[in-house]
Amino acid sequence: AIYASLRSTEPTHPGWLCIECTGTGVVRVVNHYRVLLEFYRGTVSASGGMSFDENVASLILSRSLRADETHAAFVHALNASRLFLSIARTIERNGAGGALWILPSTSTSERHLDQLGGYRVKIQPMWAEPFREEWEMRTSLIKVLNPPITSLPLLEWVEEMAQEWDRGRQAAVCAYVADLARVDGAILATGAPDVHAFGVVCNKFETPAAHVMKPSNPATPFDGSTDVNPADFGGSRHRSAIDFCSSLAPAGAIVASHDGGLTVFGSAKPGEVVGTRISGIWSVAHRPKAGGNDAGVQ
Repeated sequence: AIYASLRSTEPTHPGWLCIECTGTGVVRVVNHYRVLLEFYRGTVSASGGMSFDENVASLILSRSLRADETHAAFVHALNASRLFLSIARTIERNGAGGALWILPSTSTSERHLDQLGGYRVKIQPMWAEPFREEWEMRTSLIKVLNPPITSLPLLEWVEEMAQEWDRGRQAAVCAYVADLARVDGAILATGAPDVHAFGVVCNKFETPAAHVMKPSNPATPFDGSTDVNPADFGGSRHRSAIDFCSSLAPAGAIVASHDGGLTVFGSAKPGEVVGTRISGIWSVAHRPKAGGNDAGVQ
């Protein structure tokens, strides 16, 4: 097997196809964020029904986190959404599960923070800098150093090293924030991006969701969605995320299940929440057939 580091599953161009060991007796085959196969001590898990579609997840979150309708606000919200998805994937890999509740950058009032509770946290403003450098293409625009480097292939090597350095820093940031999920309750963040609290537990919301929907068209997740039973997404952690999005709309949330997989929720107005289950895995085992032949994947 090929051991691939955590960075191998982060966004890269071209995309990685890697085989990674994620624990004792656990091997994953991964294409970008999408888990294709997982082998766990003789049991084969295959992606079934729901694959990780980052575009749909990012669209749902960015629509919920947008400060206004300008193009700049859309791009910023999309970038912030991808940052929080990276953190959520790290929470998922930690194995205990957790949740991110995310408000637009304009919703940082003390009323919201007091209402939701939890443990307040103050992270230095530079915490998201490795991501901003990528968004603003700073590392890919290195043209002059001391001494000046302007010719190929040395310039490309410098750019690649700088980008790899940023990816490593991004992984460290994700691990740092994801550790806050080890305390029971959600991490409260804003699309600034910023992190305000952790261990947030709130089961009494002013406007519980009247309509919980799955997107019919991935390109327009908030239009023409189909009503579903909230229980289709999961248990109490998912229900709390749904009611958070409904009551504090517009808002977004990401839930990492302790048994794997992510669920993204978003709202544009109170009472209505759109959600999508992503990175779903179903498990089947190889068992010998009668007569001694190996059984195929069911």
